Amino acid sequence: MLNQLKKLRQLVFDRNAEITLVILAFLIPIKLSLLYITLIPSMLIWLSDFKEVQSVLNNKKLRFLFSPLLAFFLISLICSLWGINSLNSTKEILEAVFFAFSIPMFFDLIKKSNKLISLYSLLLGQGIASCHTLFERASQLEIPKLFIGQLTEAGQLSISMLISVTLVLFLRGNQSYSKQMLSSTLSFICLALVTFLVHNDFLKVVFFSIFTSILFYQVYLFFKNKNKEIFINKNLLFFCIIIIPVLATSLLLNLKRGPWAGVAISSVLLLILTKPRYALIPILLVLITITSFQPVANRISKSTEHFYIAGGRSTIWKIGTELSGRYPLGIGYSNSSFMRKFDKKIPPELRHFHSNFINIIVETGWIAFGIFIWWLYRIFKFSFRSIFSKKNYLELGIGSALLSWQIAGIGEYNFGDSEILFIVYLLVGMLASGDSS
Repeated sequence: MLNQLKKLRQLVFDRNAEITLVILAFLIPIKLSLLYITLIPSMLIWLSDFKEVQSVLNNKKLRFLFSPLLAFFLISLICSLWGINSLNSTKEILEAVFFAFSIPMFFDLIKKSNKLISLYSLLLGQGIASCHTLFERASQLEIPKLFIGQLTEAGQLSISMLISVTLVLFLRGNQSYSKQMLSSTLSFICLALVTFLVHNDFLKVVFFSIFTSILFYQVYLFFKNKNKEIFINKNLLFFCIIIIPVLATSLLLNLKRGPWAGVAISSVLLLILTKPRYALIPILLVLITITSFQPVANRISKSTEHFYIAGGRSTIWKIGTELSGRYPLGIGYSNSSFMRKFDKKIPPELRHFHSNFINIIVETGWIAFGIFIWWLYRIFKFSFRSIFSKKNYLELGIGSALLSWQIAGIGEYNFGDSEILFIVYLLVGMLASGDSS
């Protein structure tokens, strides 16, 4: 039995590490249930060899990025004993710790594969999910929801958008790419115009069918090509230029202000650090978008009104502030659903505090929150370490993507969203996997 398990582990994580990584990365933005079907058995197989797992965990870079997260869950578990439902918290923390070990598993897979393959697969899955969103909104047809929800998709896009921009910067080298940037910008404008302004359903269907066909053709080419590494190196720049307008338009359609802010601020920061002369491009795109598309302008102008709506963020954040003082060790991990006991105005569907920082302070207490901030500090310290030396575009891009995640998390609890968190875990594993220059 043990020999068979060892052979299975070698098959999945040694001989076919690249295929395993491609499948897992592709499924993250597609469907959580499909991801679990492949991820959970993969993790159990990977964890079955204690010596190999221990060898991976001995990596200094991995320990630097992974140990604070484990410390966060450990302190949360201890503090939950003084919470309002310690049994529920214990169950949820043990589940969270299990999935947190996907970080060293991704690290192991990436070390044995081409780093860019996992990002290509992630963006390919994200692009297909986004095409579904674009087609559904533009055609005004009731299409069965095949992929992730609106809020989750916006949270994923706040990360994926930065990754796609990073890959364009990373892959182009020192060559001029003004034509490619112009074509990508024009594609975004065309997509946005068709989505928001064109009312001819036939034209919309034709337009989005072309983009969807391109993405599925990418899937066909990828699996047809035997040498994946050569294919990725030759094809990824073109793919990213195609995918950026699709992701950007889908991000607009989701009408989520937090991800918008995350992408805008992090894109400007990334370009300032890598290509300062292009830093005005995202600022101009934001201004053009706000002034040209009424749904976007309306959403932004009503931010204050929505904040103070009955049972909205104003109310739940006030409750969260009060609870953080009353329960310094927290009410217990994953116990935010009990907040309705403190104010009946809160709608039943609101089961958390719509903010990473407030949610973590209230649930896990101030000590665990400090460790969470320590984890983020280590991630950003590692990501931006090349600012004053030879620029490492991939690390800077991952750091900017994770910064976008946390900016979006000021107004959303995206640390509690598994579909978003698995992208974060994949990127943290990639950060730890070594020199990406």
